[in-house]
Amino acid sequence: MPMIFWESAYSNLHDRAALVRGCRVRAVATVRLYREQQELVLASGSDLTILPDAGDAGGTLPTPVTAQAVSLQQLDAGMTGRVVSVTGRVEAYHDPAHNSSAPHRMVLADGSQSVTVVFWNSVADWLPDDVSDWEGRIVNVEGRVQLYHDEIQLKVDRASQIAVLSAAGADVDPDVGVLRPVDVTVSMIGRVVTVRGVLGEPVSLRGGVIYPLGGGGRTIEMLLWDRLVPGSTRDALQSGVQVTVTGEVMEYRGALQVMPASALAVRVEPR
Repeated sequence: MPMIFWESAYSNLHDRAALVRGCRVRAVATVRLYREQQELVLASGSDLTILPDAGDAGGTLPTPVTAQAVSLQQLDAGMTGRVVSVTGRVEAYHDPAHNSSAPHRMVLADGSQSVTVVFWNSVADWLPDDVSDWEGRIVNVEGRVQLYHDEIQLKVDRASQIAVLSAAGADVDPDVGVLRPVDVTVSMIGRVVTVRGVLGEPVSLRGGVIYPLGGGGRTIEMLLWDRLVPGSTRDALQSGVQVTVTGEVMEYRGALQVMPASALAVRVEPR
């Protein structure tokens, strides 16, 4: 199966010289159909790892782990070892001291609940913005649940597991995990939620596109602006595909909409 990526992704590969014919790689990529052929689309160079023993066709590649979307209120010690997806507001960020082996620490909060997210320079160096400026913003994080000094924390391995969903000001809807479109109500306007549904036929508009998002006997709209979710991401979004999207709930002309703030806030679910 071919894997394609643009110059922006290629320039961010950790070791471009090792990307040669016959090498073994592990990639986090989107599957799309182009001219009736499946292909993989790589969004970022940090999502491609060149594995040891290049040219060796033997061995077994690790099976990708799908993150389970949960609220901060649902996190508990029984989830240790599992990969989860959470959304919250950045309450604090602690940069490690120079030459320290300590991780970066980011505290996510949702109401009275909070969790510490840890990652090292191999992740921080590939984040698109300075994390120290994220305080007050809403982010989505995929990480593995760990216990450290009897406290729950999430360990992040890749920059692509952290996505900024909103500037400071919007609220995360508390006590909810992944919603169906039928569960989204006008009382959630202005809040950030995660919704899973099936896409309908898109409708183009100036500067973006709207996808009907159905589930539970009801349809809302997923609004994607070109400046936030580029066309390369939308290539995988076809009618009948199930997606999970995190974004702010809005209303336009009587229709409820969910608007993601970045491409990383839209995930195509496997069939």
